[in-house]
Amino acid sequence: MKMNRRQFGFGAGALGLSSALGGKLLGVGAARAADAKFQAASGMPVKSISYVAQEVAVAKGFLAEERMELEIINAGGGSNLRDLVGSGQIAFGVADSAHPLLLTNRNRPAKILLSLDSRSPLVSIVIRQELYDQGIDSIQKLAAWRRKDGSQPNFGVTSLGGGQHVYISYLAEKQGVADQFTWLAGGGESTILGGLSTGQFDAIAAMPNLSFMATERKWGQVVFNVGDDKQWNAAFGGPVPSTVAFCLQQTIDAKPEMVQAYVNGLYRALRWLDKSSVDEIYEVVAPLYAGDFDEETIRREIEFLEPIHSKDGSVKEDQFANLAPVLFREMTAMKEVSYQDAVDTSFLDKAQKEYGE
Repeated sequence: MKMNRRQFGFGAGALGLSSALGGKLLGVGAARAADAKFQAASGMPVKSISYVAQEVAVAKGFLAEERMELEIINAGGGSNLRDLVGSGQIAFGVADSAHPLLLTNRNRPAKILLSLDSRSPLVSIVIRQELYDQGIDSIQKLAAWRRKDGSQPNFGVTSLGGGQHVYISYLAEKQGVADQFTWLAGGGESTILGGLSTGQFDAIAAMPNLSFMATERKWGQVVFNVGDDKQWNAAFGGPVPSTVAFCLQQTIDAKPEMVQAYVNGLYRALRWLDKSSVDEIYEVVAPLYAGDFDEETIRREIEFLEPIHSKDGSVKEDQFANLAPVLFREMTAMKEVSYQDAVDTSFLDKAQKEYGE
């Protein structure tokens, strides 16, 4: 899909920064174009602290030290990002691991390069406060409840078929209740929270900041918390490579040195995140999200994500095995992709040797 500036909503050209990120991101520690050996663009589906490792790699100068100038694009949705990477308009993507697998399914072989987390931070479940107060505090109980008109409960996710829908429908399938909900596309932050507050949605899938806001405003309560090890492991079997950095196989074949520079920068960012305090991370991250989230929300999300961040970027075979039943099933219509065809660990292996594990 060819995208133009109007479709992106950018003010900096097709391969420029999104207007939401502005020039702030590349203004900190970025290599000048004249000094950079490699120039590329990478996209993310939406603006979210969940993708912060890539922004840290730029802001802390890790990519500049690899002689790489990287422009980060807010693609305005996962499908847009997938199309941009698949068409070669941008070199890299940071998003749910389903996207490179879908590209491979569609005859655009892509490889996961490294993982940024060990579980999806986007799929906590919030049940509407009125229902929670009635004792409906699990998706099993919600599945048995009916609306006043006798219809099934409405479950809001950002987009139908997107990462939230895939993970939570799998959780519901395991409990035998997936067909007891009406799944609805809730859209962005304001619309999905608005739907919860007005009773349009009886439950929603929530990123960390949405779950914070929903509970603080007494619109709902979290009944499945991705930050809870016991809940996550019971649902999904253990760590999964959820948010990943990826590119096309043809990019690897044509520009392996550039791919190595990119992986080096992100790996160094993960190591920095692992060793840094909330205050240190906030100092780097806050300017990138000024006007989008208040200080308390940013700090709380950093704290929430800290145990979820991958410490070493690895995508291990057993982690991929935990992910496979979530993605490769009838609901997604995705053909199975083997670990060997899905993941290229060679660049991460080299980064770890150079910068330590």
